[in-house]
Amino acid sequence: MGQSTLIWNLIAKHYAKAPIANMAAYEKKLALTREQLSSESSLFELGCGTGSTAISHAPFVDKIVAIDIAYKMLDIAKSKALENRITNIEFEQASIEDYSTDPASFDAALAMSILHIVTDRKKTLQKIHELLKPGGVFISSTVCMDKIGMGWKIFVRGAAFLRLIPLVSFLDKNKLVEDISNSGFQIDFEWQPNEKEAVFIIARKTDEPPGMDNA
Repeated sequence: MGQSTLIWNLIAKHYAKAPIANMAAYEKKLALTREQLSSESSLFELGCGTGSTAISHAPFVDKIVAIDIAYKMLDIAKSKALENRITNIEFEQASIEDYSTDPASFDAALAMSILHIVTDRKKTLQKIHELLKPGGVFISSTVCMDKIGMGWKIFVRGAAFLRLIPLVSFLDKNKLVEDISNSGFQIDFEWQPNEKEAVFIIARKTDEPPGMDNA
C-alpha cells in the first residue's frame, strides 16, 4: 500500500464529513457536466473519493465506473450508493496506472480535484484519452496552487514530506491547459470562479494523436 493510499484511508471519515467550500460552484459544475451526458452514457471517474459526484450523476447516465486508491473512501461511497438506492455505479479500488479495461470503453471521464496530486499527470491524461471513445468528453476540476505564497508552499511541501498529506503539484493554469491539449483533447470550455478556486475544464477527445512527447 503506497504512501498516498495510507493518507487517504486515514482521513476518509473526516473527508466524508467535510462541507463543500463553494456549493454554488459545485452545483454549476454538476449542471455543466450533465449537459455532456445522456441516459446512454458510460462514465468513468478517476479518484472518486467517497462517491458524492458519481452518485449525483448516476440518475442521468447508463453506468459509471468509479475508481479510487483508498478502500476506506470506497467503503463510504458504496454505503452512500446503497443508501440512495443507486445500482448503476461500479466502485473499484485501483489507481489509474493499474486500472485495466478495453480502450475506447467510455463516453465521458471525470477527474475532479485529482490532477494536481497524481503521480504522473501526463501519463494519467494519456490513459484517460485511451479509455475514451472517439469524440468522448473529459471533464476536470483542478486546483492550481502556483500563486499561493512561498510560506504556504513550504508548509505544503513539509506536510507532504512528513506524509501528513499527499504530494501536491503547484500547477499553473496555463500549464494545465497545455498538458490537456497536448494529450489529444480540444478544450471546449474553461471556467474558474476566482483565482483561488479550481479550474473547471470540459475537453473533447480529438482525432489527432496525443503530442505529449513534443510538449
